[in-house]
Amino acid sequence: NGLEKIYETAFIKLINKIIFSILILFLINAKSNIYEYFLYFSIGYLVTGIIYQLRIFINYRYVIGLSSFSNGYKTLKKSSALFISSILGSISNSLLPLLIGIFLDPNNLGIFNIADRIKGISCQLIQPLTHSIYPKMAKVYNVSKIEGNKFLKNIFLIIIPLITIALILINFFIEDIVSYFSSENILIIIII
Repeated sequence: NGLEKIYETAFIKLINKIIFSILILFLINAKSNIYEYFLYFSIGYLVTGIIYQLRIFINYRYVIGLSSFSNGYKTLKKSSALFISSILGSISNSLLPLLIGIFLDPNNLGIFNIADRIKGISCQLIQPLTHSIYPKMAKVYNVSKIEGNKFLKNIFLIIIPLITIALILINFFIEDIVSYFSSENILIIIII
Protein backbone atom coordinates (compact mmCIF):
# COMPACT_ATOMS: atom_id res chain seq x y z
CA ASN A 1 0.00 0.00 0.00
CA GLY A 2 2.93 2.35 -0.40
CA LEU A 3 4.04 2.26 3.24
CA GLU A 4 7.58 1.38 2.18
CA LYS A 5 7.75 4.64 0.24
CA ILE A 6 6.70 6.58 3.35
CA TYR A 7 9.48 4.89 5.32
CA GLU A 8 11.94 5.69 2.55
CA THR A 9 10.86 9.34 2.54
CA ALA A 10 11.34 9.49 6.32
CA PHE A 11 14.79 7.94 5.87
CA ILE A 12 15.69 10.57 3.24
CA LYS A 13 14.72 13.31 5.69
CA LEU A 14 16.75 11.60 8.42
CA ILE A 15 19.86 11.48 6.22
CA ASN A 16 19.41 15.15 5.38
CA LYS A 17 19.09 16.08 9.05
CA ILE A 18 22.15 14.02 10.01
CA ILE A 19 24.32 15.65 7.32
CA PHE A 20 23.04 19.11 8.29
CA SER A 21 23.62 18.43 12.01
CA ILE A 22 27.18 17.23 11.41
CA LEU A 23 27.95 20.35 9.37
CA ILE A 24 26.42 22.58 12.06
CA LEU A 25 28.23 20.86 14.94
CA PHE A 26 31.64 20.94 13.30
CA LEU A 27 31.55 24.17 11.30
CA ILE A 28 29.30 26.68 13.09
CA ASN A 29 30.90 28.67 15.89
CA ALA A 30 30.50 32.05 17.60
CA LYS A 31 32.03 33.87 14.60
CA SER A 32 29.64 32.28 12.08
CA ASN A 33 26.88 34.26 10.45
CA ILE A 34 23.39 33.38 9.25
CA TYR A 35 24.53 32.85 5.66
CA GLU A 36 26.72 29.92 6.70
CA TYR A 37 23.68 28.27 8.30
CA PHE A 38 21.78 28.45 4.99
CA LEU A 39 24.86 27.26 3.08
CA TYR A 40 25.12 24.13 5.25
CA PHE A 41 21.36 23.62 5.03
CA SER A 42 21.65 23.66 1.22
CA ILE A 43 24.69 21.37 1.24
CA GLY A 44 22.71 18.84 3.32
CA TYR A 45 19.92 18.82 0.74
CA LEU A 46 22.37 18.65 -2.17
CA VAL A 47 24.28 15.67 -0.75
CA THR A 48 21.03 13.87 0.11
CA GLY A 49 19.73 14.52 -3.42
CA ILE A 50 22.88 13.10 -4.98
CA ILE A 51 22.72 10.01 -2.75
CA TYR A 52 19.12 9.34 -3.75
CA GLN A 53 19.74 10.00 -7.43
CA LEU A 54 22.38 7.27 -7.21
CA ARG A 55 19.90 5.02 -5.36
CA ILE A 56 17.27 5.51 -8.07
CA PHE A 57 19.81 4.70 -10.76
CA ILE A 58 21.29 1.64 -8.99
CA ASN A 59 18.08 0.07 -7.62
CA TYR A 60 15.66 0.92 -10.40
CA ARG A 61 18.04 1.33 -13.35
CA TYR A 62 16.24 4.56 -14.07
CA VAL A 63 18.17 7.57 -15.27
CA ILE A 64 16.36 10.81 -14.72
CA GLY A 65 16.51 12.78 -17.90
CA LEU A 66 14.52 14.85 -20.31
CA SER A 67 13.10 12.95 -23.26
CA SER A 68 12.41 16.15 -25.18
CA PHE A 69 12.14 19.84 -24.44
CA SER A 70 8.42 19.91 -25.29
CA ASN A 71 7.66 16.97 -22.95
CA GLY A 72 9.61 18.68 -20.20
CA TYR A 73 7.74 21.93 -20.77
CA LYS A 74 4.36 20.13 -20.70
CA THR A 75 5.28 18.37 -17.45
CA LEU A 76 6.42 21.63 -15.84
CA LYS A 77 3.30 23.43 -17.03
CA LYS A 78 1.03 20.68 -15.69
CA SER A 79 2.65 20.73 -12.24
CA SER A 80 3.57 24.43 -12.14
CA ALA A 81 1.07 25.34 -9.40
CA LEU A 82 2.54 22.77 -7.03
CA PHE A 83 6.07 23.72 -8.04
CA ILE A 84 5.47 27.46 -7.50
CA SER A 85 3.71 26.91 -4.17
CA SER A 86 6.63 24.78 -3.00
CA ILE A 87 9.11 27.51 -3.96
CA LEU A 88 7.01 30.21 -2.27
CA GLY A 89 6.73 28.05 0.85
CA SER A 90 10.50 27.59 0.98
CA ILE A 91 11.09 31.31 0.45
CA SER A 92 8.64 32.31 3.17
CA ASN A 93 10.10 29.77 5.62
CA SER A 94 13.63 31.04 4.95
CA LEU A 95 12.85 34.74 4.62
CA LEU A 96 11.57 35.40 8.14
CA PRO A 97 14.65 34.04 9.98
CA LEU A 98 16.89 35.80 7.46
CA LEU A 99 15.15 39.16 8.01
CA ILE A 100 15.25 38.71 11.79
CA GLY A 101 18.97 37.91 11.56
CA ILE A 102 19.66 40.98 9.38
CA PHE A 103 17.51 43.63 11.09
CA LEU A 104 17.45 42.39 14.71
CA ASP A 105 20.08 40.92 16.97
CA PRO A 106 21.04 37.22 17.07
CA ASN A 107 19.22 36.89 20.42
CA ASN A 108 15.89 37.62 18.69
CA LEU A 109 16.72 35.11 15.98
CA GLY A 110 17.40 32.50 18.67
CA ILE A 111 14.09 33.27 20.38
CA PHE A 112 12.22 32.95 17.09
CA ASN A 113 14.07 29.73 16.24
CA ILE A 114 13.13 28.10 19.56
CA ALA A 115 9.48 29.14 19.18
CA ASP A 116 9.46 27.90 15.58
CA ARG A 117 10.98 24.55 16.61
CA ILE A 118 8.30 24.07 19.27
CA LYS A 119 5.62 24.91 16.68
CA GLY A 120 7.20 22.39 14.28
CA ILE A 121 7.27 19.68 16.93
CA SER A 122 3.63 20.41 17.74
CA CYS A 123 2.68 20.06 14.06
CA GLN A 124 4.57 16.77 13.77
CA LEU A 125 2.77 15.11 16.68
CA ILE A 126 -0.02 13.87 14.45
CA GLN A 127 2.08 13.13 11.33
CA PRO A 128 2.73 9.44 12.07
CA LEU A 129 -1.01 8.86 12.22
CA THR A 130 -1.78 10.77 9.03
CA HIS A 131 1.12 9.16 7.18
CA SER A 132 0.02 5.67 8.15
CA ILE A 133 -3.57 6.40 7.08
CA TYR A 134 -2.60 7.79 3.66
CA PRO A 135 -2.08 4.44 1.85
CA LYS A 136 -5.49 3.22 3.04
CA MET A 137 -7.05 6.52 1.93
CA ALA A 138 -5.49 6.16 -1.52
CA LYS A 139 -6.79 2.59 -1.79
CA VAL A 140 -10.35 3.59 -0.77
CA TYR A 141 -10.37 6.60 -3.12
CA ASN A 142 -9.17 4.37 -5.93
CA VAL A 143 -12.29 2.20 -5.49
CA SER A 144 -14.83 4.97 -4.90
CA LYS A 145 -14.60 8.71 -4.34
CA ILE A 146 -17.82 8.67 -2.28
CA GLU A 147 -16.45 5.95 0.01
CA GLY A 148 -13.15 7.84 0.18
CA ASN A 149 -14.92 11.01 1.31
CA LYS A 150 -16.83 9.05 3.99
CA PHE A 151 -13.56 7.50 5.17
CA LEU A 152 -11.95 10.96 5.27
CA LYS A 153 -14.80 12.34 7.40
CA ASN A 154 -14.36 9.45 9.84
CA ILE A 155 -10.64 10.13 9.99
CA PHE A 156 -11.31 13.81 10.73
CA LEU A 157 -13.56 12.74 13.61
CA ILE A 158 -10.55 10.90 15.06
CA ILE A 159 -7.74 13.32 14.19
CA ILE A 160 -9.38 16.62 15.19
CA PRO A 161 -10.00 15.56 18.83
CA LEU A 162 -6.42 14.24 18.99
CA ILE A 163 -5.06 17.54 17.69
CA THR A 164 -7.23 19.43 20.18
CA ILE A 165 -5.98 17.29 23.09
CA ALA A 166 -2.36 17.74 21.94
CA LEU A 167 -2.88 21.52 21.68
CA ILE A 168 -4.34 21.69 25.19
CA LEU A 169 -1.48 19.59 26.62
CA ILE A 170 1.15 21.68 24.85
CA ASN A 171 -0.38 24.91 26.17
CA PHE A 172 -0.75 23.43 29.66
CA PHE A 173 2.91 22.35 29.78
CA ILE A 174 4.33 25.20 27.64
CA GLU A 175 6.67 26.49 30.35
CA ASP A 176 8.23 23.04 30.79
CA ILE A 177 8.54 22.60 27.02
CA VAL A 178 10.15 26.02 26.52
CA SER A 179 12.50 25.58 29.48
CA TYR A 180 13.72 22.36 27.88
CA PHE A 181 14.99 24.44 24.93
CA SER A 182 16.07 27.60 26.76
CA SER A 183 16.51 28.95 30.26
CA GLU A 184 16.32 32.57 29.07
CA ASN A 185 13.48 34.63 27.62
CA ILE A 186 10.93 31.95 28.50
CA LEU A 187 7.97 34.37 28.62
CA ILE A 188 8.82 35.91 25.24
CA ILE A 189 9.16 32.47 23.64
CA ILE A 190 5.82 31.38 25.14
CA ILE A 191 4.14 34.48 23.69
CA ILE A 192 5.61 33.82 20.24
